[in-house]
Amino acid sequence: IGDAKGQTIHRGAPFLLSETADLDTVMEKAVEHHDKTVKVSGEVSAVCRKKGCWMVLKGKRPGHSARITFANYSFFVPLDSAGANATVEGRIEVKKMGDAERKHLADDAGKPVDSIPAQEVRLVATAVEIRR
Repeated sequence: IGDAKGQTIHRGAPFLLSETADLDTVMEKAVEHHDKTVKVSGEVSAVCRKKGCWMVLKGKRPGHSARITFANYSFFVPLDSAGANATVEGRIEVKKMGDAERKHLADDAGKPVDSIPAQEVRLVATAVEIRR
């Protein structure tokens, strides 16, 4: 993305859903959305600093965030996407993580392992659009 303002980057398949929910609405009932396909929008708060193979999308309310992974590891996002607005379409998962996965994610994020929760909401994305 670089310094270009007004740039839009689309990765993955075309969007199939016409309606976009904000992430806060989905997070309020994440367990009810488990295994359902949704299209959400929010702000990118973090990106895998090694290759862009995941990102974290946050809502407006504290604690409302979801890790976004990419279906079949088929695409990545630019490493400098943090701070951008994004729309993501994919399947919601409520995921319990073991110690090894938490350590891997902490290493990717450059954070201590205790900052990675044992359970998180994920969205396995088939399409992502990032706007600066």
